Amino acid sequence: MHGDLTKARHLALGLEKLTEEAPPLHAGEGYNYFYYTFPEGEALRFTLNLAGYSDAYYEVNNEGLAVIKWQKDDVAKREWGAKPTFKSYVYFLDEYMHGLFTYGIVDAQGKDTELGKFSQENCNNNDCNKLVLKIEGEKRTDQR
Repeated sequence: MHGDLTKARHLALGLEKLTEEAPPLHAGEGYNYFYYTFPEGEALRFTLNLAGYSDAYYEVNNEGLAVIKWQKDDVAKREWGAKPTFKSYVYFLDEYMHGLFTYGIVDAQGKDTELGKFSQENCNNNDCNKLVLKIEGEKRTDQR
């Protein structure tokens, strides 16, 4: 709910995700990446895309649980809930089947700025197994 933005994002992604109100997802053919987005400066709201088969939007409640608010199931071709809009956001793309991790920021005009990319083969630091990384200059705006 407060503290370091990068650590809070990492924790948010690992929270129990409550999805009981949303219809069950239909599985795709195979998952080969995870794509996470957070509004710039925030850790308590995020989206998760599973290999293009489904998108979901979660908000962390006061009990520390990630509650689904929107879901799009591309396999079943259905949508549920209210789709979020983020003015600007940061993204983390983990293409684990290819051993590639990319992260960046998209501004309010839709301009995508890639901030980094690395492969597991060329990785020799602690960033290699993290779901999120620090975005230089970003300040937390959602502390409770």
